[in-house]
Amino acid sequence: MKWGLAAFLLLSAEVIGSPLLYQAEISQGIEFSFQENFSQAEQTILNLIQADTLEPVGYYFLALTFQAQMLDLESDFKMDQFEAALESSIQLAENRLKSNKSDKMAFLTLGNCYGSWAIQEAREGSWFRAFRLGLRAKDKWEKAIALDSGLYEAYAGLGSYLYWKSVFTKRFNWLPFVKDKRQQGIQMLRLASENSEISRDFALSSLMWVNLKEKSYKEALDLAFHFQNKYPQAKFPLWAEGFIYYEKFDWRNALQAFKKLFSRLQETQPFNHYNLIEVEFRMANCYYNLGKYNEARFLCEKILDYDLDKRTQQRQRQKIIETKKLLEKISKIEK
Repeated sequence: MKWGLAAFLLLSAEVIGSPLLYQAEISQGIEFSFQENFSQAEQTILNLIQADTLEPVGYYFLALTFQAQMLDLESDFKMDQFEAALESSIQLAENRLKSNKSDKMAFLTLGNCYGSWAIQEAREGSWFRAFRLGLRAKDKWEKAIALDSGLYEAYAGLGSYLYWKSVFTKRFNWLPFVKDKRQQGIQMLRLASENSEISRDFALSSLMWVNLKEKSYKEALDLAFHFQNKYPQAKFPLWAEGFIYYEKFDWRNALQAFKKLFSRLQETQPFNHYNLIEVEFRMANCYYNLGKYNEARFLCEKILDYDLDKRTQQRQRQKIIETKKLLEKISKIEK
């Protein structure tokens, strides 16, 4: 799911020593990344690192730029660079704590690093490692908040963690040590969205996907349209709009949203079969539910005709199976 792109904003200008020291660079890097101008985002952050090679946030932000690209393309093509940048950031933050055990910004940076790493591991299917990294992130965020209860960037990360952990462990809520902390997570995200400047969009983006999960469709759509207006070149709010209407069974509006997204993908990722299948499969279902069987058949046949590499074939195995089933349903109707 594309909510993972929101992890890109897990930082604050305050993390870099003086609150204003690199605020312009960070804001510009965020702007470039959300507009999917990743080469400019990378260069902006590399300039920041060159200005202070011992500052952990520069490497953390570089890792997030790599992660944003991988999330956008549904690829792991920059995994080595991503891990190396995170390792540098973690080491430098740990060095800060050796000098000052009460460095709240070092704890925040560590929480952000482990949180972003957990997201990446989860995407790769390494759930046990993701769980362990998530626990490390939680511990660091909580230590940062204990040192400064007004550090809203830490609330942004911790709130997202608490909500999604509760979602994924919902079936075990009957156990005494597994608590449902969704509402606590939502409250933290709201606090961050209202009180943080740099992390505000991260919190709002997280709330967009949370609202979708909670079936608060109007609130989710309002945020999707907000991001479409703010970042007109970005695809993630188009993904959100399509998913929201799709979850509502609003096939007509879902179809229109996915058509916009498909057009953007054709412009920017014409050979990204993973993302194309994600969109075309949903478009086919929209057409089917609208009674437009010829259009649905065409898309199903197109999906099945793709020459997929082994990794994409494996990751989209279930969608391929479902596409074949949909094609069989259409064939029965047409007989």
